[in-house]
Amino acid sequence: MRAYSSETELTELIYACVLGEAPWISFLERLDTVLPGAKTHLVAADSRNSSVNFNFSTNITQETLDNYNDYYAGINPWIPMVRHHPVGRGTISDDILPRRETMKTEYYNDFMRPLEARSALGVVVVKDPQKSFILSMFTSSDEPERIRPVADLMSRLSPHLGRAFRFYQQDAASRFLGESAGLLSTATVGIVLVRENRMIRFVNGEAEKMIAQRCGITFSPTGRLVFSDSGSAEKLDFLLRRDLLPHTVLTSSPEGQEGPYRYTFVRITSDGISDFLNGPSVVILIEKKREDSRMRLDALSAACGLTPAEARVAAGIAEGKTVNELAAANSVSRETVRSQLKHVYAKLGVNRQAELVRLIG
Repeated sequence: MRAYSSETELTELIYACVLGEAPWISFLERLDTVLPGAKTHLVAADSRNSSVNFNFSTNITQETLDNYNDYYAGINPWIPMVRHHPVGRGTISDDILPRRETMKTEYYNDFMRPLEARSALGVVVVKDPQKSFILSMFTSSDEPERIRPVADLMSRLSPHLGRAFRFYQQDAASRFLGESAGLLSTATVGIVLVRENRMIRFVNGEAEKMIAQRCGITFSPTGRLVFSDSGSAEKLDFLLRRDLLPHTVLTSSPEGQEGPYRYTFVRITSDGISDFLNGPSVVILIEKKREDSRMRLDALSAACGLTPAEARVAAGIAEGKTVNELAAANSVSRETVRSQLKHVYAKLGVNRQAELVRLIG
């Protein structure tokens, strides 16, 4: 059967995706070929509200995803049962709810039928208290004897996907730590790295000193970051949303007992699969307002991935220099400076010079 003959190729594709030699969509598209009318997804299912994230999917439009999360997630008859399904064991929808019962549901008639889907199958690959990661497929076939071998194939692929997901635990935040090790250990700006649910990944020495001086940040016994003011907490929670685009920078200015502090929140740029599996990460720069803007720019450059040339342009613009002056000083064309400035704005999440000056100054 074709499902079995493709197992080696699919396994190889998983590791090719992990190594960056193939996009994850190629794995899903190859899996599509084993059943008619297939639509395959790597699904992140939120255990709190049943919403899912079809970040990696075939033949599913954004409008369909929005409709699912807005309404159909709440009436999906399979999700409550999938939460309790054993990890690594592929199953078909008929095993969860008999087809005759599924066909009576609003979910089947109003969501699945427009997709020309008659059955579904999948395997829970990773499960934790917050979310489950599921390899899932809709198919136009309603023949259990044809679908079940593919569910068994998913069972055999699940350990390989689990290894891939564990590899991605070394996510964008980890790479940031490695690439910025020198800055993090010596910076005079406090740096805290957090991930989803405000869980702390890293705190540099300067941040530890500032926290001891009551800069407005503390840590909970469970390792979560806590702010003394609600405004800063709201900004961090906003940046940790999964549906937020990267390259976003926000600032906050709470008052500490030793004087006013300034926080800068930087959403770390990540490849899609890392955010999909681990959730987003945010770097928090903590400084007293009198800190030198050059040190601040250095910290922002590392957090946002500015090149040395882009950092020079950002510093020059913040100092009030014109594009012509920067071009002459750096022996490049005006177009080059404009291009670099465009990249600076995108990476720092600002749209004009005034915002850049306020962010760096």
